[in-house]
Amino acid sequence: MKFIDQSAEQFVPRIGIDIGGSSVKAAVQIGNEIHTSVSSCYEHPNHAVLASRIREAVGSCWNKIFTESDKAIHDDSEVCISVPGPVDDNGVLLAAANLSGIINTHIPSWSADVLGLRKQPVVITDTLAAAYYEYHCNPFQGRSLYLSIGTGVGGIILDSGCPLIFTRGTCGHLGHIDVSGDVETAPYRAGSGRGSLEAYIGYRALLAAGVPADETRWANHPAARPALQALVRALRTMLVIFRPGEIVLMGGVGITLEPALTFLEEQVRRDLSPAAPVSWMLRCSKSDHFAAALGACQTVNLQNEQIS
Repeated sequence: MKFIDQSAEQFVPRIGIDIGGSSVKAAVQIGNEIHTSVSSCYEHPNHAVLASRIREAVGSCWNKIFTESDKAIHDDSEVCISVPGPVDDNGVLLAAANLSGIINTHIPSWSADVLGLRKQPVVITDTLAAAYYEYHCNPFQGRSLYLSIGTGVGGIILDSGCPLIFTRGTCGHLGHIDVSGDVETAPYRAGSGRGSLEAYIGYRALLAAGVPADETRWANHPAARPALQALVRALRTMLVIFRPGEIVLMGGVGITLEPALTFLEEQVRRDLSPAAPVSWMLRCSKSDHFAAALGACQTVNLQNEQIS
């Protein structure tokens, strides 16, 4: 993992693209100048819709930087794309609950065609991209658990900046952990199963439960209590399994949980297993909704280097 040296190769365009469950976010950097943009929303898009949203998001950034005569996207741009699901060693998207229309797509070649690039982009998971960016902004010496809560829920572990990987390029599908305690009545989300953390606290799950997730202090709403309790159960489990020194809540939903941090930490610490670390802290990311796009943008696409 390397980040851009802004004093070197300053005129090579860097493009970070975060393909999310409901929109595409992009970050474009030329030298010290960087711009971000988000596409129009979608739901379970096919290839054509997603291609148009990628061009929309990247094009909006591009138009902020270049003059009319330079509006065409450079075909030698260095591009990194983050996706909300695991990819195999060749870059094929294996699973994505909110992007079922593009599963089994070879993302590097497809996205190169979409943007007219000469070389194929690097592809990593959205949670890893966001975690890299957060670590770059706030490095932590030791083990950190980054839990990204947005349309879906995912997690990554960094050991002093290095990812802990068990399977399919991840440390495990943390948003799929069953936190229900009662399978009969637990909510269900396609792609993560009944009773999963994502089925309780993913953005669409919150809306379906009657939680005003677009409000700043949505965690105070009575309908949010099951989601918060599910998150507490998940964090207690993750503390025992991974033993992180810090837990960072990221994503569009995760970063809005700051008003509830004291409540969450008190509930997590209450009679917590002695197998959990004695010292740990819980915080929300200071990054905004563009963390994954910015993390992808700052990932240098080196010749013959594969980032998984």
